[in-house]
Amino acid sequence: MYKRQVYISGIDVYGDVSETSRSDVNIIAVVNPQTHQILLVTTPRDYYVPIPGVSGGQRDKLTHAGIYGIDASMKTLGELYETDINYYSNVKEEKEMATIKDVAKAANVSIATVSRVLNGDKTLRVLPETKEKILRVASELNYSLKSKEKKNTFNIGIIQCYTFEQEFRDTYFLSILQGVEKYLRKEKMASTKVRYDDMNMKQVLEGVDGIICIGKFEKKYLDTFSKLSSRIVLLDMDLSPITNVCISLDFDDAMYKVVNYFHSQGHETIGFMGRNEYDEMSLQTISRKKSFIKYCEYLGIKYEIFTTNHEMTGDEGYSVMNRVIEEGKIPSAIFCANDPLAMGAMQALLDAKIKVPEEVSIMGFNDVDACNFTRPTLSTVYAPSSEMGEMGASLLHGMITEEDISYPRRIQLPVSYTHLTLPTNSR
Repeated sequence: MYKRQVYISGIDVYGDVSETSRSDVNIIAVVNPQTHQILLVTTPRDYYVPIPGVSGGQRDKLTHAGIYGIDASMKTLGELYETDINYYSNVKEEKEMATIKDVAKAANVSIATVSRVLNGDKTLRVLPETKEKILRVASELNYSLKSKEKKNTFNIGIIQCYTFEQEFRDTYFLSILQGVEKYLRKEKMASTKVRYDDMNMKQVLEGVDGIICIGKFEKKYLDTFSKLSSRIVLLDMDLSPITNVCISLDFDDAMYKVVNYFHSQGHETIGFMGRNEYDEMSLQTISRKKSFIKYCEYLGIKYEIFTTNHEMTGDEGYSVMNRVIEEGKIPSAIFCANDPLAMGAMQALLDAKIKVPEEVSIMGFNDVDACNFTRPTLSTVYAPSSEMGEMGASLLHGMITEEDISYPRRIQLPVSYTHLTLPTNSR
């Protein structure tokens, strides 16, 4: 049966229908002319997909396909859903929704120049004809900028180092992001989220008032970020030497508490389960492992290291634990670098008829909500990730309003274990 498929795109700028920009709305309307039924299929703007003829097979945000024109968006969705899209409809902003970016583009100047002209910055050196052009374009687009005294809305750039898959499987970074967004909502501040490898990151973050980086970044990326804004806060990253404001968790103390607790419960051999390979995403895991080994040796406890080369998921925890069970050398207690690993490991033990925690004690890290629903309840280390996000956003807010001195510093937040279901070892 023949169906007509219409692509409906909504982009974020005012202008002629031929204008191209990021496509924030991506809907396919599938029309059945016989039954007169319409099926609407929507795809999230931030879904990562290959953009045919543009990204070279690499994945980028769907919204960025719109920058290359309506045809690029149609081809991208066509390949994603393995179908042909016959027609399109392009929805644009109304004139009263013009942004400072639109004014800057129409006047062929930078966003900063538009802002300073409309704010009456007397220190700005600009040709009279340029100033006149900016004022004329702003008037034509019905755009007006409030003075700094009245301005109470800032735009914060949020740069994430992790993929959607990593965020879905381990909610640690999601919790940090939620803490950031909670503070921004309370203070009525806007945000623009990107991932560090987005093809158009620089253009997307142009003109932001400050930047929050979540996760571990190489120095070359930090150098790039510093060119976008002088006000930067790093979350879950520890710098040495300290060149920015950075907030992290005290992993070293966390590992001391874990190892000391196992020791106090009479465990003579304990295990560590985490990542094996070295990369930017596993730095915090390596930090935990090093501290774990250090305190095991300090307290005279034997230890075993169980590693994986893959993502730290529940499936991987199950697989690694099965390998340990088959080898027949199971420690009486095991610490896992995150909660999904711990849940998978615990399920493998239970499936092998090994009692938890009576025979083997398992402890995770992050204290995700799902820990409350495992049976038995998973023991875990509480990581104040949401609080870290709120604190980072608050510090950046103070740096922007000059209520906080913007000097480099390191802040570490304490962690604590919770949901303890670890009996004294009876082996």
